[in-house]
Amino acid sequence: MTNPQIDYAAMAAQWRAERETNLKASRTELLAKLRALGISEVTAEYEGYGDSGNVEDVTVQPAEVQLPEPLATEVGDFAWSLAYHHHPGFEGTVT
Repeated sequence: MTNPQIDYAAMAAQWRAERETNLKASRTELLAKLRALGISEVTAEYEGYGDSGNVEDVTVQPAEVQLPEPLATEVGDFAWSLAYHHHPGFEGTVT
């Protein structure tokens, strides 16, 4: 049974604020790593199908800079988290 004493709206707002704080910290870390490599632009491509999807490719500019795989994964994870933060449930949308 639902506890009527719990303020679910306040709890959701707190979770949202915590996610936003974490995303800002992750963004700051990622930007420092990317800039250290001379990267000026990042594109994360999301591919969805059915009721699921994922970031499938991360490309950078200048194109001649090689993005290390662990950093590419980190960027892809960040992009997914950012999209989910702003559009929760997007990954389950069937079109």
